Amino acid sequence: MTVLFLANVGNHDVRFAEPSLLPQHLHDQKLSARVLGRALLADFDRYADALDFPLIGVSLRWLLERQGVDPDAIYVHLFASDQPEPPVTPEEEWQKDTIVFARVLERYLKSRGLPYTPTVEQHGRHHNAARHLRLPGRQIHIHTIDGSPADYNNMLSYFTRELDGMRRWVEHGDRVYMEVTGGTPAMTSMMIVAGVHAFGRQARTLYVERRADRPYAVGIGRHFFARRARATLRDQVRLFAYTAARATLDRDADLVDPDADDQELLRALLDYADRRLAFDFERARDALHRAQRYATGSHQARIQYRQRELETPDTAALLAELVHSTRIRYELGDYADFTQRLFRFQEGCFRYLAELMGLQYRGDDDRYVDMSWARGVEGLTGFLQDYTSPIGQSHGPIQLDGRTLNRISLGAIVDFFIEHDGKWATLATPVTDLHRLSTVARLRNKGLAGHGFEGIGKEDLHAAFKGNPDRVVPLLEEIYAAIFDRTLPDSPYQAVNDLISAVLES
Repeated sequence: MTVLFLANVGNHDVRFAEPSLLPQHLHDQKLSARVLGRALLADFDRYADALDFPLIGVSLRWLLERQGVDPDAIYVHLFASDQPEPPVTPEEEWQKDTIVFARVLERYLKSRGLPYTPTVEQHGRHHNAARHLRLPGRQIHIHTIDGSPADYNNMLSYFTRELDGMRRWVEHGDRVYMEVTGGTPAMTSMMIVAGVHAFGRQARTLYVERRADRPYAVGIGRHFFARRARATLRDQVRLFAYTAARATLDRDADLVDPDADDQELLRALLDYADRRLAFDFERARDALHRAQRYATGSHQARIQYRQRELETPDTAALLAELVHSTRIRYELGDYADFTQRLFRFQEGCFRYLAELMGLQYRGDDDRYVDMSWARGVEGLTGFLQDYTSPIGQSHGPIQLDGRTLNRISLGAIVDFFIEHDGKWATLATPVTDLHRLSTVARLRNKGLAGHGFEGIGKEDLHAAFKGNPDRVVPLLEEIYAAIFDRTLPDSPYQAVNDLISAVLES
């Protein structure tokens, strides 16, 4: 396992306990990071024993002593500012740059070494005397910030570039610690943002309080991951991508919701929605049964309502379901599936109306007409011999004897009763609208759901419908309302999406 230790070097990262040792001309003045750093490097051996690193040193000792990290596994990356010389950079700001402090720390880790007490596990029960963390040059890297370390845009661009480049060296199982106490606020915040993006859940953020003997882990990274995981799941649910949302939940369940019961409730709701969208109502009900174990209060009541709804759906309920799912497929741009569902809606409505008007089947097989019934309906067989739909499509003689019923023959039977029986005349408009769907529904045959291998685009829908295809789904709603004399019920998919959002928010 490799451990990357990333640290911003700030003006308080190097502490010199014996300023009286410095040359006389440096006494009695507040020394900038550049001036003090250069003085320390100029006579390093004289000053080394008086050096301390109160932020980075505390975190490195914690890794060795408390986390049991092997010194050979640590790779230290120091990020320090080094702006262009004055007058490009104001003198006061340039003097604050920490590049020389980073070199002081680098030299200290290479030569003197940071004192620490090894763990028992590292060196055995009888070898716990203090040791020194000395690192070879290959384990220490200084990264120079040549722009303004106080500019947030500059720091975000810089850390994104630097940390993304380091990502390729981090393998699964490695750890990345980001010590963010030192440096400017822009350096701190942007290292966190870029580090979370680059290293994901392998990143850990450390912060050292003044005079503390150990850092504490800041939950910012986890908070970012949790927000991102929940946002991803919400987006997938909004797009009705329930299978993808289930995968997100399985991968990041503890981030999406730390409560185990809520996790199971969300899993069950996503499974229910996925199965319902596939018209797999039995498994959808099974998923609701699982959900009920973990739901309480109003959530439980809403789940019980959906269970009752799916017990024995009638034709009106099934066609309403079909309208809602057809809308989803259209909004997602899945036009091939959209035309297939449109085809099914047209056929289902014609069958429902034909049955309402008296259609009888041969025995228990609803694929075939009872020919004795057909011959007994005065004028029906003659009407079918020269049938033209209300939108002017000629279908020639329609044979019923021994032929399976389809949307054309079912529509023809419905048209006959509308023309010959006045009690059905009020259905003339919605039935004509149903026929208008034929040219769009027929596109199904050119795609994979039909008999071909062609794609179906929105342009095809526009040409077939002879108008804006955005009007197709609203037309389905109008047809449904006219046939069943009721408005289309609310979408069960939006309802489950709302329920999932409520669980996430709670």
